[in-house]
Amino acid sequence: MADLRLRSQSSSPKPITKKDADGFSVAPIPAPQTHLLTRLLYVTSVLLSILCLAYVGGRERTPLPDAYALCSRSGAHIYTVDPGYPRAQCMVVQGSHIVDVGAIGM
Repeated sequence: MADLRLRSQSSSPKPITKKDADGFSVAPIPAPQTHLLTRLLYVTSVLLSILCLAYVGGRERTPLPDAYALCSRSGAHIYTVDPGYPRAQCMVVQGSHIVDVGAIGM
């Protein structure tokens, strides 16, 4: 018990040594160099991020067509501000204006 108290009071940790078969201590086992692997991981992730951004930024964006329809799959879940027709299943957009609202099959 006294040995445990003495160990806990020591301020510096003892280096880990490996015991030989004869009981003699061998040189401490070196810790792996993880900071080099961490730097390599950071550099690789930064390079991949830059390549992805260059690829996405360089692609030509396709503009929206002049007219298109938006429809809800599960029923009338598109909220309109029109008090006569407050909810719709589909809406037709032309340019920046809503041209028509309704349901599929109307």
